[in-house]
Amino acid sequence: LFRSKGLRPIADGPPAARGGEESSATLNSPWAVTVRTLHFGLLLVAVGAVVFALVVLPGAEKRVLAESARLEPHAAAALSKRVAVVGMVASGLLALATDLRIDVQANALFQAFGGEQGARAFLDGLQGMPWMRALVWQAYASIMSLVGFVIARRGVRWGWWVAAAAVPVFVAAPGFAGHAAGTDPRAAGLILDALHVLSASAWLGALVVMFVAAIPALRRAPDWVSGPQIAALAESFTPLALTAATVLGATGVAGAWLRVGSDPAAWTGPFATALQLKMAALVVVLAAGFWNWKRVRPRLGGAEGTQALVR
Repeated sequence: LFRSKGLRPIADGPPAARGGEESSATLNSPWAVTVRTLHFGLLLVAVGAVVFALVVLPGAEKRVLAESARLEPHAAAALSKRVAVVGMVASGLLALATDLRIDVQANALFQAFGGEQGARAFLDGLQGMPWMRALVWQAYASIMSLVGFVIARRGVRWGWWVAAAAVPVFVAAPGFAGHAAGTDPRAAGLILDALHVLSASAWLGALVVMFVAAIPALRRAPDWVSGPQIAALAESFTPLALTAATVLGATGVAGAWLRVGSDPAAWTGPFATALQLKMAALVVVLAAGFWNWKRVRPRLGGAEGTQALVR
């Protein structure tokens, strides 16, 4: 398994003398950080495509913003196919990124076991490790969602439900492969992490899908047609985004508290730095969302409002 992926056992030095520093360096290398970021970003987009197609588009079809301004069924069907293409790309790349993620984590742990005896013990127990099972199941779910997106791209509605069946695995796997699996109580940590990932996907993932697939397609039509349709999408997406952002913040704080507790020393170091960066990013995105809600949203329906939304 490891030789096929170019990984080499460490033949010199006892396991205890090698492990921690090399393992930590591998997991925190620029390549490892890039792989984890890419992996998580693709997961958000894949889930966001499902949420956009099954929640945002139907809501936009039902909304009446003016006398007859709404997202027409034929426009929604065309957008659904474009969203399916985004989902296809995201889920296909996610399967590849999951393999890279397994390589990174396995290589780090493999190095921590240095020596032939430690390497043999590591290989014997590798497939029983929860993080390995979680990532393998995520790879299978990526393939299943890819099949669903391909079916949905052909205009078959139930293809979306095939893709949606992979969502529980997508949102649960990061917890089993990350810090949430080591919290106490473990079940609470995993549930909070799954809700955290789901809310991030419903908000940020669906937002990416809207700006990559939906709005560019609608803007090809004349302003008097595209303006109300884009406004209908924004009106449908807004309550979902507000709810998801609230859940995202709440589960993030609760998960961090569950992980480190009330120990002041635990709120320092790399974990605290990462948490502060995430909270700062959340505040910036929330501020931008609030600005759009108060200033841009009332102007939607015409060319000026659409341009302001895109900016």
